[in-house]
Order: sequence, then C-alpha cells, then structure tokens
Amino acid sequence: MTHVNAPLTPNGRLRLAPRHLIDGTPQAHVATEFQVSRPTVSTWVARYLQDGEEGLVDRPSTPVTSPSRTRLEVVERIEALRLNRKWSCAGSGTT
Repeated sequence: MTHVNAPLTPNGRLRLAPRHLIDGTPQAHVATEFQVSRPTVSTWVARYLQDGEEGLVDRPSTPVTSPSRTRLEVVERIEALRLNRKWSCAGSGTT
C-alpha cells in the first residue's frame, strides 16, 4: 500500500499539476521531481485542467461498452448447467 503523499496518489497528483500550471515549472522538470515520465505529467495536467481535482482520482479500467460481451441469458444458462450437472471449468483437474 502506498503512502498518502506518494507521487501518483490523488494527493500527489494534486501537488504535481500546479507545479507546472501555477509555478511554471516545465513538465520535464516536474516529471524528474516526482519520478514519473513526462507523458504522465501531461496526462494529469490535462485531466486537472478538464475536471479539476475530481479529474485526479483513479478511473476504472473497464470499458464503457463491450459489444462482444456474452449475453446475460447465455451466462445464466451456462451457470445453471454447471451447477446442475456439476461441471467444472476447463483445466481444473476434475471431470
């Protein structure tokens, strides 16, 4: 677990963005200071400009949509078959 003021926690990001925006420190220097890459600084500065402090929190990595996702009815049917017939997942070592 990282400490609350680590470079890439929301608190660390809140210190990072103003170093460039308010203090005028070049992004490359801020990156060196916070031990992150320059594109990382650019990302957090852009999110801060767009959404303020709320833009500095972690976002989920799951996609918004998943067009090829298996339909819920099919998933429920598979789960029912596995439960009723006592099927296990492939590679579990049981038959």
